Amino acid sequence: IVMKNIREAVHDVIAQRVLPWIERDGISKLLLPEQITQAHCATPMRCERPCYLRYRGPILGIGLTGKAPHGIDGKTFIFTRGRMVLLPGGTDNTSVLKYWRRNENLNPGRSPSILWMLVYPFGIRVQISHIAEEEDATETSRPYMLLGRHFNRLINNLLEEVQSRSPHYATIGRGILTEFMGRCLRSASAAASVDILDLPPSRRPFGKWFTPKSHKGLPKKNRRDKQHGKLPPRQPPSRVQVAQEFIYYHYHMPINLDDIAEAAESSVNHLIRQFKTVTGLTPIAYLLQVRMAAARQLLLTDLKVSEVSRLIGIEDAFYFSRLFRRETGANPLAYRRRMSKSTRTPHTPRKSTR
Repeated sequence: IVMKNIREAVHDVIAQRVLPWIERDGISKLLLPEQITQAHCATPMRCERPCYLRYRGPILGIGLTGKAPHGIDGKTFIFTRGRMVLLPGGTDNTSVLKYWRRNENLNPGRSPSILWMLVYPFGIRVQISHIAEEEDATETSRPYMLLGRHFNRLINNLLEEVQSRSPHYATIGRGILTEFMGRCLRSASAAASVDILDLPPSRRPFGKWFTPKSHKGLPKKNRRDKQHGKLPPRQPPSRVQVAQEFIYYHYHMPINLDDIAEAAESSVNHLIRQFKTVTGLTPIAYLLQVRMAAARQLLLTDLKVSEVSRLIGIEDAFYFSRLFRRETGANPLAYRRRMSKSTRTPHTPRKSTR
């Protein structure tokens, strides 16, 4: 696939590959963690200290090309072409390789690769990962969000059908999964999508290189990148990186400074000093920027201002309006009208029939 950007590439993958697979196989290749058997797995994970991720919401993983290993509940599951896994919230999963590397424009045609969809209450986070085994690394593409509350509803309905296995669950499941993918295509083509890295580079969550927190050992072999020589040093993430990650994944919840400091395993005062040195902002100011970036995109949809406020973790809509006006210079409704006018396509007025 010749890539223009990751969003267009994923759109093409869903339209040209994933939907035809669903039409052909239904949900016969969709597995839950408890349905994974040894026949779906490879040898135990090579990483001695894997970093187990545990997200609050469900995750849908789809194998695109090759045989891509991924750790799920302590087993090395192999994603093959068209095989899907639906992970309920709280499921342990991890990359089986030594470290992660950010790739701004990852080609989904490279092998092996996986399409990931992380489900939030207000949308889904879409990303592709590629297993670069020769470098013992997992490359991840630039992620983006597709906004809409129907994604969470659909994936929970699908999870309920697959878990219950009620009569005709396969037929109903196929319909739910088809609608889910169809809405992905529609949202990716509309204004209800957002680059989640909508912040200055120095203030974005994660660096280009990110080592899982629980992995303290580094590869002993001196690996080289064919194009760039030595790989950048792989260091464990700082407390600031951990705090940024926590904010990014939880900004839609009513978190405070104590929660951020606890996640970063730091005292409040020490974290504020470190965070401001690295980003130029306090943790709360950074949280506000992330929330306002999400709010600007949510206001491009038809959601009410009160709903937008709740979706970014602020219960008081009046307080949200004051914050939004302070950050952007316009109240939410005025911002929506202004953006609506700027994106409206010109048209030729019809002649009067009188």
